[in-house]
Amino acid sequence: MKRKKIAVALTVLSSVVLFSSFVSADVFPKKRLEGKYSAWYDSSVSSYGYTGSVDAGRQSWNGISSKVNIGKTTVKTGNSTDEVYVGTTTDAETLGQAMPYMISWPANIIAPPNLFNWDYSVISLYHNTISAGKMNTNDLRKSIVSHEFGHALGLAHTTGSNASKSIMKPKSNSQETIFEPQTYDKAELKSKWGN
Repeated sequence: MKRKKIAVALTVLSSVVLFSSFVSADVFPKKRLEGKYSAWYDSSVSSYGYTGSVDAGRQSWNGISSKVNIGKTTVKTGNSTDEVYVGTTTDAETLGQAMPYMISWPANIIAPPNLFNWDYSVISLYHNTISAGKMNTNDLRKSIVSHEFGHALGLAHTTGSNASKSIMKPKSNSQETIFEPQTYDKAELKSKWGN
């Protein structure tokens, strides 16, 4: 049993390292298994006052591709439901993150999007860094949520000259002027999922 726990821990650690070091394209080589799915909101979403922003950011990807639609559910299921949480972090540079997971036994495992398709993502939004960066308005929160759902759909950070006009540009603790997917983001989503 101890060896299994160590093996799972090493798998998770190596996945985190791989996830963070091999992302350089505007789309990940792999993607979630379904483009039409629902998101479940933890109670922290409403207790921090993020429900409207999460709704808007989630819905910003709908209607771009006939193969992508992110709904909302009150029931968390294991196969294709994204989970959304709001909390705090000790990393002053991180506003949010989307972590992809594969269903596995005895525990679900992180799926580096450069190596594996995934079943669902856990989206975490960090209220303390969002507030510290003066991004605590509904539009700016929507921008962060939209960005994280873009990762959950298989989009990487936008690189090169397209970064200035993309919701998927790397975020920082500064005012953002892009609140939803732009022309470039929509084209990347269609290249990933189809029209």
